[in-house]
Amino acid sequence: LSKIKKNLKLDGRAQAFLTSTVAKHMDKYVPMDKGDLRTNVSLTPNTITYEMPYAHAQYVGFTKGPVVNYTTPGTGPYWDKRMLSAEANDIKKELVDFIRR
Repeated sequence: LSKIKKNLKLDGRAQAFLTSTVAKHMDKYVPMDKGDLRTNVSLTPNTITYEMPYAHAQYVGFTKGPVVNYTTPGTGPYWDKRMLSAEANDIKKELVDFIRR
């Protein structure tokens, strides 16, 4: 996505759209038990930050030992990379459609 951003020289609206689109696509890859991690997320035009204290441990899959409780199928560590490998083309298409509007 950084290559897309650099090549397109995104303006503020397009950058904010890209960030929100990435967050939307990433949601189903973020581990979920009660939903706290997925629902406590902050977006700026350039960042997506998961606010729960355990977010980093869930993201890297390690705390004082391996995180083994990914209860929702398809979720796990490095969820951004999982999402991009599966959905980068969809995000690119959505961004291009947004820019063309």
